[in-house]
Amino acid sequence: MIRNIDILYTMQDRVRKFKFYVEELSIVTDVEETEISTLVKNGDDLMIGLLNSINDVDKFLDSLTEDIKDTMLSAGFDSDDFKVWNAALILNPLNIEGLLETFEGAMDTLELYLIETIKGYRILTQLAYDMNPRLPGLNKQAEKN
Repeated sequence: MIRNIDILYTMQDRVRKFKFYVEELSIVTDVEETEISTLVKNGDDLMIGLLNSINDVDKFLDSLTEDIKDTMLSAGFDSDDFKVWNAALILNPLNIEGLLETFEGAMDTLELYLIETIKGYRILTQLAYDMNPRLPGLNKQAEKN
Protein backbone atom coordinates (compact mmCIF):
# COMPACT_ATOMS: atom_id res chain seq x y z
CA MET A 1 0.00 0.00 0.00
CA ILE A 2 1.32 3.43 -0.90
CA ARG A 3 1.21 6.34 1.54
CA ASN A 4 -0.47 9.67 0.78
CA ILE A 5 2.84 11.48 1.25
CA ASP A 6 4.48 9.35 -1.45
CA ILE A 7 1.71 10.30 -3.87
CA LEU A 8 2.10 13.97 -2.92
CA TYR A 9 5.84 13.83 -3.67
CA THR A 10 5.12 12.33 -7.09
CA MET A 11 2.38 14.87 -7.76
CA GLN A 12 4.82 17.65 -6.93
CA ASP A 13 7.10 16.31 -9.66
CA ARG A 14 4.23 16.28 -12.18
CA VAL A 15 3.24 19.83 -11.26
CA ARG A 16 6.81 20.95 -11.91
CA LYS A 17 6.78 19.18 -15.27
CA PHE A 18 3.48 20.87 -16.13
CA LYS A 19 4.98 24.28 -15.33
CA PHE A 20 8.02 23.47 -17.47
CA TYR A 21 5.80 22.50 -20.41
CA VAL A 22 3.71 25.67 -20.03
CA GLU A 23 6.87 27.78 -20.06
CA GLU A 24 8.12 25.97 -23.16
CA LEU A 25 4.71 26.35 -24.80
CA SER A 26 4.79 30.07 -24.15
CA ILE A 27 8.19 30.35 -25.82
CA VAL A 28 7.17 28.24 -28.81
CA THR A 29 3.94 30.15 -29.41
CA ASP A 30 5.67 33.54 -29.06
CA VAL A 31 8.85 32.87 -31.02
CA GLU A 32 7.50 30.60 -33.73
CA GLU A 33 4.09 32.31 -33.79
CA THR A 34 2.40 28.92 -33.70
CA GLU A 35 -1.12 28.34 -32.44
CA ILE A 36 -1.76 25.84 -29.65
CA SER A 37 -4.38 24.13 -31.82
CA THR A 38 -1.76 23.52 -34.51
CA LEU A 39 0.57 21.92 -31.98
CA VAL A 40 -2.25 19.68 -30.73
CA LYS A 41 -3.28 18.65 -34.24
CA ASN A 42 0.33 17.85 -35.18
CA GLY A 43 0.82 15.76 -32.05
CA ASP A 44 3.75 17.89 -30.90
CA ASP A 45 5.86 16.32 -28.13
CA LEU A 46 5.45 19.45 -26.05
CA MET A 47 1.67 19.19 -26.11
CA ILE A 48 1.75 15.46 -25.43
CA GLY A 49 3.95 16.07 -22.40
CA LEU A 50 1.66 18.83 -21.17
CA LEU A 51 -1.49 16.76 -21.56
CA ASN A 52 0.17 13.72 -19.97
CA SER A 53 1.28 15.72 -16.92
CA ILE A 54 -2.32 16.93 -16.42
CA ASN A 55 -3.64 13.39 -16.80
CA ASP A 56 -1.01 12.03 -14.37
CA VAL A 57 -2.08 14.50 -11.68
CA ASP A 58 -5.69 13.44 -12.26
CA LYS A 59 -4.77 9.76 -11.78
CA PHE A 60 -2.84 10.51 -8.59
CA LEU A 61 -5.85 12.37 -7.21
CA ASP A 62 -7.81 9.11 -7.46
CA SER A 63 -5.31 7.41 -5.14
CA LEU A 64 -5.47 9.98 -2.36
CA THR A 65 -7.68 9.47 0.66
CA GLU A 66 -10.73 11.67 1.17
CA ASP A 67 -9.24 13.49 4.15
CA ILE A 68 -6.32 14.68 1.99
CA LYS A 69 -8.75 15.78 -0.73
CA ASP A 70 -10.70 17.70 1.92
CA THR A 71 -7.57 19.54 3.03
CA MET A 72 -6.84 20.33 -0.63
CA LEU A 73 -10.33 21.77 -0.99
CA SER A 74 -9.80 23.89 2.13
CA ALA A 75 -6.59 25.18 0.53
CA GLY A 76 -8.49 26.18 -2.63
CA PHE A 77 -7.84 23.18 -4.90
CA ASP A 78 -10.96 21.28 -5.95
CA SER A 79 -9.99 17.83 -7.18
CA ASP A 80 -13.49 17.22 -8.58
CA ASP A 81 -13.28 20.30 -10.80
CA PHE A 82 -9.82 19.21 -11.94
CA LYS A 83 -11.22 15.84 -12.95
CA VAL A 84 -14.03 17.47 -14.96
CA TRP A 85 -11.56 19.70 -16.80
CA ASN A 86 -9.31 16.74 -17.55
CA ALA A 87 -12.28 14.77 -18.87
CA ALA A 88 -12.94 17.64 -21.29
CA LEU A 89 -9.35 17.32 -22.50
CA ILE A 90 -9.61 13.57 -22.91
CA LEU A 91 -12.74 14.00 -25.04
CA ASN A 92 -11.16 16.73 -27.14
CA PRO A 93 -7.51 17.75 -26.64
CA LEU A 94 -8.20 21.00 -28.51
CA ASN A 95 -10.03 22.18 -25.38
CA ILE A 96 -6.60 22.93 -23.93
CA GLU A 97 -6.76 26.35 -25.59
CA GLY A 98 -9.67 27.41 -23.40
CA LEU A 99 -8.60 25.50 -20.31
CA LEU A 100 -4.87 26.25 -20.17
CA GLU A 101 -5.21 29.27 -17.87
CA THR A 102 -7.62 27.32 -15.68
CA PHE A 103 -5.13 24.49 -15.34
CA GLU A 104 -2.31 26.95 -14.64
CA GLY A 105 -4.26 28.48 -11.77
CA ALA A 106 -5.22 25.07 -10.39
CA MET A 107 -1.64 23.82 -10.61
CA ASP A 108 -0.37 26.96 -8.84
CA THR A 109 -2.82 26.36 -5.99
CA LEU A 110 -1.95 22.66 -5.90
CA GLU A 111 1.77 23.44 -5.86
CA LEU A 112 1.37 25.72 -2.83
CA TYR A 113 -0.65 23.03 -1.06
CA LEU A 114 1.99 20.41 -1.82
CA ILE A 115 4.84 22.60 -0.63
CA GLU A 116 3.12 23.34 2.67
CA THR A 117 1.96 19.78 3.26
CA ILE A 118 5.35 18.24 2.51
CA LYS A 119 7.03 20.87 4.67
CA GLY A 120 4.65 20.04 7.54
CA TYR A 121 5.28 16.33 7.08
CA ARG A 122 9.03 16.84 7.26
CA ILE A 123 8.71 18.96 10.39
CA LEU A 124 6.48 16.41 12.13
CA THR A 125 8.67 13.42 11.26
CA GLN A 126 12.06 14.93 12.06
CA LEU A 127 13.87 13.92 15.19
CA ALA A 128 13.27 15.98 18.32
CA TYR A 129 15.97 17.30 20.64
CA ASP A 130 17.31 15.11 23.42
CA MET A 131 14.68 14.26 26.00
CA ASN A 132 14.38 16.57 28.96
CA PRO A 133 14.11 14.26 31.98
CA ARG A 134 12.10 16.89 33.87
CA LEU A 135 9.11 16.62 31.51
CA PRO A 136 6.29 14.49 32.93
CA GLY A 137 5.84 11.06 31.40
CA LEU A 138 9.09 11.04 29.46
CA ASN A 139 10.94 8.92 32.01
CA LYS A 140 8.40 6.11 31.60
CA GLN A 141 8.55 6.47 27.81
CA ALA A 142 12.38 6.33 27.88
CA GLU A 143 12.33 3.17 30.01
CA LYS A 144 10.18 1.41 27.37
CA ASN A 145 12.72 2.18 24.60
